[in-house]
Amino acid sequence: MKTKFRLLLPVLAFLCALSASPQQAPSRAPVTVAVVDPNGVAIAHARVRFSPQPEATPSNLETGPDGKLTLSIPPGTYDLSVNRLGFKPWRRQIQATPNQIITAQLDIERTCMDCAAICMDCGPHEIASIFDDIIPAPSTNFTGQSWWAHVKYLADDKLEGRDTGSRGERMAQKYAIEQLKKAGAEPAGENGFYQPVKFIQRQIVEKDSSLALIRDGKTEKLTLGEDAIISTRIMPAPEVTAPLVFVGYGLSIPEKNYDDFAAPDLQGLDLHGKIVVYFGGSPAEIPGPLASNYQSQAERWKALHAAGVIGAINLLNPASMDIPWSRMALNRAHPTMDLDYPEFNETEGDKLSAIINPASADKLFAGSGHTFAELAALAHERKPLPHFALPVSIEAKTRVEVTHVESANLVARIPGTDPALKDEYVVLSAHLDHIGIGEPIRGDRIYNGAMDNGSGSALVMDMAASFKQHPEKLRRSILLLLVTGEEKGLLGSKYFAAHPTVPAKSIVADVNVDMFLPIVPLKVITIQGLDESSLGANAREVVEAHGIKAQADPEPQRNVFIRSDQYSFIRHGVPSIMMGVSAEPGSPEVKIFKDWLTERYHAPSDDVNQPVNLETAAKYEEIVRDLVIKVANEDTRPRWNPDSFFRRYAEANLSLQRMARCASPSRRRFFGSGLIRCCRLLSPFRASRLGTDAQLAQYRFFSKSMIPLDPRGGTPSQPRTGPTRNGLPDV
Repeated sequence: MKTKFRLLLPVLAFLCALSASPQQAPSRAPVTVAVVDPNGVAIAHARVRFSPQPEATPSNLETGPDGKLTLSIPPGTYDLSVNRLGFKPWRRQIQATPNQIITAQLDIERTCMDCAAICMDCGPHEIASIFDDIIPAPSTNFTGQSWWAHVKYLADDKLEGRDTGSRGERMAQKYAIEQLKKAGAEPAGENGFYQPVKFIQRQIVEKDSSLALIRDGKTEKLTLGEDAIISTRIMPAPEVTAPLVFVGYGLSIPEKNYDDFAAPDLQGLDLHGKIVVYFGGSPAEIPGPLASNYQSQAERWKALHAAGVIGAINLLNPASMDIPWSRMALNRAHPTMDLDYPEFNETEGDKLSAIINPASADKLFAGSGHTFAELAALAHERKPLPHFALPVSIEAKTRVEVTHVESANLVARIPGTDPALKDEYVVLSAHLDHIGIGEPIRGDRIYNGAMDNGSGSALVMDMAASFKQHPEKLRRSILLLLVTGEEKGLLGSKYFAAHPTVPAKSIVADVNVDMFLPIVPLKVITIQGLDESSLGANAREVVEAHGIKAQADPEPQRNVFIRSDQYSFIRHGVPSIMMGVSAEPGSPEVKIFKDWLTERYHAPSDDVNQPVNLETAAKYEEIVRDLVIKVANEDTRPRWNPDSFFRRYAEANLSLQRMARCASPSRRRFFGSGLIRCCRLLSPFRASRLGTDAQLAQYRFFSKSMIPLDPRGGTPSQPRTGPTRNGLPDV
């Protein structure tokens, strides 16, 4: 036996050597798992699991910030699974070998039927975090190419700048409708895709118009174009002469107990019959959106008219001018427009609206003890301004030619599927018009409007196509709105917001896109209305989920918040935002945007020959798409924040709806005038809370047959004649 064992020893030694030889190689192999989304973007903190679980390897493995996980495991065959909320799980059988890199590409899963079940014992905050993770990383819905193709058509010279009511705008509308039809969007206007809008057009006849200062009985002529511009945004009186008074910022903001017309240094000075001079802007203690609201034409004139003022002269601050005076003056005689409906007359009694060249402004202040430079420096820092009478009067003579123009908004619908929510709408809006043909700059007369707002209109068309190519199960419907007349003063959107082609109460939000400027790599997005509603919070969430910084308006003095179509919806109580590509304050890219405004904004050079970052455009489109989907699929509609000034507009509109219901014709016939008094008592809003003159008109007139109530406490007005729509007066 011993002999046999001795004979086996060499064999056993050989077998032991064989079994030991693999141990001389590395017992564990360095393996890297790289997790990316469909666009190749790294996904941090994805859960990685091996089966069978390698010895001495933690079961809870996650990728790092760079989307990679590197670990050493014994070579062999494993089932590898990668999971992350918001993405479909990735599972493969792998053969682990030394120095291997395994790329796991997750597919986006946009829906989560029972997210809370993932964490049965979570508190509300943790569950909210789970839902936050549902927002996916950027996908491949957009490349920028189709967007740019739309921009190139809209900004082509043959469209002649798409002026409101022009042949070029009609060509743009026809093209847009073709694209919407291709995308399968349904018509949602009054006449197919169209919602007709009527305008009154005004054009100054400068040879029969003049401005002059009168000082100590002597007349000093102001040269139109060189010293000043007479605005025809209001209908100026043929002749007016009045003393001038400087009233600081010319604002009355009750919410902040701020009133330039009740300033101590104006005590004893009667403003009735005067023309005021004011600086655009606001003091620093007034929040940007609130200040912008009170600087709108309608809100400012309410305060001026209440003070007895008959006209106003706007002083431009060189530090915050988007366009140099030379370019502003170049097209001063270009026709302006207003809506051709009495209900929208927001400046009745205004006899003169003029703008003074900063280089000529000291002509107004001569002998006053103040200089334009002194006041401009204060206004630039948003510091308090003095108030004082100017030792000069102004004399204006104006002749204006008036014509009538017709155009249309375009309205399309992508229907939702939820039986309870499909009749609610998330509006995606952009203006299709630009300013047309103007005075030549470097020999070019066509103001193409590629970025303003060919970019936003192209996005709306591209968005419609994306929902056909990459369908989404939308609970609410999406309303695609291409408005006219934005460059004339938000006129198309003002009309639509007052007379929507769907029930007014069904509109839950407006995401407006206007000149979003994809001219730098996308690092920062400015959200107008960020802190006003839950829609702003939704926008921040989506933007940051894409790895982009979200910020409020860093330049509130430019009043961008009230200068695009979202403001029309805001004034009708609809939570609304506008987002734009931006620069980090203080970064070199700030100058790129400033130079763009100086050289290209409202100039022929805003054409397709300018540099554009298509990657930025595609990322921006993806963010807008994700935001629209998020809002469309949430259980509750967006709400104004409790501390938002603009919440009052929603309350006013709710009051109108209640009053319209309780004052329906059948109820009036049954209950009589006592019901009218009851409705007035039930209404929670008063004149101090009214948002728009159109809302005031709606409050006054329930229908053509009613004797209206005057919420200001005055005598009743005359009954209105006219149709009603959607249970609300068609004012």
